[in-house]
Amino acid sequence: IYINSILPSIHGDCLKDTILICGHNDPSLLKETVVEESDFSVQNQEVIDIIHAYYKETWKNPQIHIQEHKTFFNQLSSIETIEIIGHSFENRIDDEYFAYIKEKVKPNCKWKISCYSKSDKKNNDSFSQRMGLSNYESFSINSTF
Repeated sequence: IYINSILPSIHGDCLKDTILICGHNDPSLLKETVVEESDFSVQNQEVIDIIHAYYKETWKNPQIHIQEHKTFFNQLSSIETIEIIGHSFENRIDDEYFAYIKEKVKPNCKWKISCYSKSDKKNNDSFSQRMGLSNYESFSINSTF
């Protein structure tokens, strides 16, 4: 979570009295799950209900957060290089944010993305392809890799 007036955090500010945004943006996780009585006990259904409540509470809507920070995003048109350090692209949770950033920066913007392992490198490469990044470089932050 960034504490910086120039670089706002999409996830909120832990030093202010605000709700921190964390979680997922996979709407399929919000579907109710009902377990057949023959398969599980009532206690198991309660556990499933608690898990479902967790997914409901931690769902984040990227479009709302993008709109809240639109002023910041609209200032990215002169950015020539984006460095991403320590972000995992193992899943697509933040793809919508990065796609929006890609729309706002120069078409030939250089994207430099850190990796710690071979699997990180593979995930970065997949992300780069999904986003259609033409000027992409993955760099290691692990001296043994």
